[in-house]
Amino acid sequence: MADEHLDPAHTCLLFFDCSNIFVNGQTLDPQSRSDATNATISNWQRQVARARELGMVIAYANHAVREDGADSYPRLADTDYRGNRLAVDKVQRPGNALAFGSPEVQVIDEIRPEPQDYMIWKQRWSPFFQTHLELSLRTRGIDTIILNGGSVEVGIAATVYAIQALDFQLVIVSDGCTSSRSACRDALMGQVFPIIGRIRTTDQVLEILSS
Repeated sequence: MADEHLDPAHTCLLFFDCSNIFVNGQTLDPQSRSDATNATISNWQRQVARARELGMVIAYANHAVREDGADSYPRLADTDYRGNRLAVDKVQRPGNALAFGSPEVQVIDEIRPEPQDYMIWKQRWSPFFQTHLELSLRTRGIDTIILNGGSVEVGIAATVYAIQALDFQLVIVSDGCTSSRSACRDALMGQVFPIIGRIRTTDQVLEILSS
């Protein structure tokens, strides 16, 4: 990685859905995390620590909706968010109907935002759709995004495609992205995402930032 370079002044560290509900589960209890999840969080912490040392822009994009769910969409689909088959003409109940201000939607404590960071509240998978994220990045001169979070086949994929359309450079942190569907993760990380950006581990990202 010695020949690679990331300019901290023009790079944003972006965390997607690193909230209590998605990281800790329905109980919101950190003790319920798997060893793999704890390893991923450790990687997030290392990246945040380095980004703060370098004065980088850090942004968090978390899902949150009205308490009454009025801004969720009753989508017709073959399966629900957990992969359960739906009857024909039955709508998929919003799997992420989480209210603004609730504990569920807050960023986990280990990488909690600081006042200078950007908190993006999104209602759809893409953190750029009808939010101020692109404007905030452009006004700071950001041209590169380092992406972490989950899940790979849902929000990370949506974010990757949005970044491709918006012409930002992209680094996807392979050990900073989560998924419960290994086949989807392997296909996207191995065959699709490398067409759009660079796939790097946390160690590699830290090495590039130090070069």
